[in-house]
Amino acid sequence: MNVLPALRSRQARVLVVDDEPVVLQLIWRMLEAGGHRVYLAADGVQAIAALTEHAPIDVVVSDLRMPKLDGLSLSAMLADRSPPVPVMLMSGYVADLSDVAADTPLLVKPFTENQLLAGVGRLLARAGQTA
Repeated sequence: MNVLPALRSRQARVLVVDDEPVVLQLIWRMLEAGGHRVYLAADGVQAIAALTEHAPIDVVVSDLRMPKLDGLSLSAMLADRSPPVPVMLMSGYVADLSDVAADTPLLVKPFTENQLLAGVGRLLARAGQTA
């Protein structure tokens, strides 16, 4: 996989949340290639448990539409934490994008490894962490 050196950020602890196992594995490989430590969850409920089990988590990358607890609800819950956990949402459905606030970090599927790593780097920088 081609990772531009400029897109590499410090190693972050990233939780990836998606109900599609193939997508989880692909994103896990991309983030690990970028030097990050990656944890996986199949839905928002599992993500909440993983946040405690693998604390501290620096960034969450979550699918928008999932069973049990969707990405928007998960993002709202994490924004209320102290300190808040930055979330980048992702979706392959254009119709879903109208539900997302304009200032919410968002990746539209399919995306490249470089787009994913750049998005994580921006989240880290926005959270005041060294990118």
